[in-house]
Amino acid sequence: MGIIYLLIALIVFFFAETLASLLPIFIGALFLFGGIIRLIQAVGFRRTIANRWMYFMLSSLLWIGIGLLMLANPFDSLLVLFQLFGGFLIAVGVIEWVLYFTLRSSRRQQA
Repeated sequence: MGIIYLLIALIVFFFAETLASLLPIFIGALFLFGGIIRLIQAVGFRRTIANRWMYFMLSSLLWIGIGLLMLANPFDSLLVLFQLFGGFLIAVGVIEWVLYFTLRSSRRQQA
């Protein structure tokens, strides 16, 4: 494992600028993939929590939107993208918190 870590470290050291320019594309792809997974989960939650599954749907659409934005325009303004990224994470955190309490209360009602 030490040799693999050393090789990765050398690649990062010598190609740092190239890797940094690919970071928005990588993050955008992760957001898009995560949004699609969350969208599938939201459809599944439609049966479990009939009234509040839209919070989860909204979260997934935000993930997909930011992912597409970062993939479509990765190099123009990295600072703006990261500011959007931070704001998006705050919004997702609030939505996930609401979803957690919704799921917890629905499980209590079922038990």
